[in-house]
Order: sequence, then C-alpha cells, then structure tokens
Amino acid sequence: MKTSFKLMALFILALPVFAHASDGAEALQRFKERNKAMFEQQAKDIEKRKQAELQKAELEKKTMPDTAVRRSANPTMNTRSAH
Repeated sequence: MKTSFKLMALFILALPVFAHASDGAEALQRFKERNKAMFEQQAKDIEKRKQAELQKAELEKKTMPDTAVRRSANPTMNTRSAH
C-alpha cells in the first residue's frame, strides 16, 4: 500500500513536468519559426543594401571623370597651401 501511494504521488507530481514539456516544444517551434523569418528578412535587407551600394558606386563612377577634369582645370584645389 505504501508503494502504490508513493507511485501515485510521484505520478501526480510528474504530470506538470510533462505538460510543461509539451508547451516548451510548441514554444521552441515558434521560436525557430520566428528566428527563420527574422534571418530571411535580414538577408533581404542586406541584399537591398548591396544593390543600393552598387548603384551608388556606378553613379559615382559615371560622374567621377567630370570632377577629375574640373579639379585639373583649377590648380588651387589640387595643392595644399604651405603656411
């Protein structure tokens, strides 16, 4: 009788642990899904930023020869004054 009472008490005490474990599994699944979505969004943002930088570099590359010609025409911009 004592053994069955102890086993019953142990089973009753263990129930919340098992219930908590199933909630934990669901929470872990939601956590994984949220992280996956966050990393996908970050990858998209990084790709957009790279594209914007490439476009900016191409635009600067196109306008760069014009500024080089202007600087060579104005010698005061090319040299530092020695004070």
